[in-house]
Amino acid sequence: MSVDKNQENKQIVRAKYREYNRIKRYRYRPESEWSTAMKGDDTILEVEDLRTCFYTSSATIPAVDGISFSVGRGKVIGIVGESGCGKSVTGLSIMGLLPGPRGQISGGTIRYWQERKQRAVELTRLGTRQYGAFRGSEIAMIFQEPMTALDPLFPVGKQIDECLRFHNKVLSPAERRNLIRRLLASVGIGRDGIYNSYPFELSGGMLQRVLIAIALCGDPKLIIADEPTTALDVTIQAQILLLLKNLQKERGISMLFISHDLGVIAGIADEVIVMYAGCIAEQGTVREIFDTPCHPYTAALMRCRPDLERETDMLEAIPGTVPDLRTISGGCHFQPRCVHFGKLCTDRCPPYYWVSKTHRISCFYRLKKLR
Repeated sequence: MSVDKNQENKQIVRAKYREYNRIKRYRYRPESEWSTAMKGDDTILEVEDLRTCFYTSSATIPAVDGISFSVGRGKVIGIVGESGCGKSVTGLSIMGLLPGPRGQISGGTIRYWQERKQRAVELTRLGTRQYGAFRGSEIAMIFQEPMTALDPLFPVGKQIDECLRFHNKVLSPAERRNLIRRLLASVGIGRDGIYNSYPFELSGGMLQRVLIAIALCGDPKLIIADEPTTALDVTIQAQILLLLKNLQKERGISMLFISHDLGVIAGIADEVIVMYAGCIAEQGTVREIFDTPCHPYTAALMRCRPDLERETDMLEAIPGTVPDLRTISGGCHFQPRCVHFGKLCTDRCPPYYWVSKTHRISCFYRLKKLR
């Protein structure tokens, strides 16, 4: 039986690889293929039923399994969850930076509102060159590890200059140099000597500021920040968060902020998405998620936080581990670690339902309690 499954999976992988190579040949696609319409009046990004899989010879791994959310214009949406829940893969899917052909979007839509041209674009149907033009100029990403995101062989000024040359081909070298100075000053770096400094000569906080400056090069309307404060100490972390908040307000940028730190999310986000094993467990405003968490997983995450008002010697821990997505079965993905699970949880995946106009969860136990 296992041999038949392996053969079937290999056939699926070969078919997906052929499809990927066929799609990647199209550098430009006609507007009729990617033109669409936004469902919301004030949204810049709409992700609907997004499914991202990694195809290997042994199994198909559903890293993102049918998630839907939207980002309002000028809003900050936080995505939180344990490592391996699909946060970074969601960001890479939106950016079109999945490591293909193994990693591919297998279903769903990603709609983006291009304000400069007043049109809605279906990102998953763009040609490779068209998608490349969107990166940086419309959607930019701040990667989580500045030491590996920057090339160690080139000065940071040259790396910023490369981005500027791509997005502003009409600028002269002198104009680009002046713009780089202004960009670095906007992220809190006023030293002129930083232009010729190599990444290994700078601290983690300085490198993170350089990455933010690179993200701002094309004047994007949406920034995906993938755990930008993970490798920093608490003091520098607070400075970077304050910098991002100020830049977001000054430029009117929308932001998708990915983190595993609930404290960071509480300080910067307007709405919070809680992900678990590739799915959205709960979504709501910051106040709703932190004051009245409804999903057992969200409530367990809140109990794991240090609380100065709570007298306890030991922090609580969620029993068990994140399930292996290669062997995950049907039903609720959190069911093996949940204290409230029942027979219904093992049979099928719970649907989403709205607790309020801005608060939704996916849990049979809470649905029964509310009814």
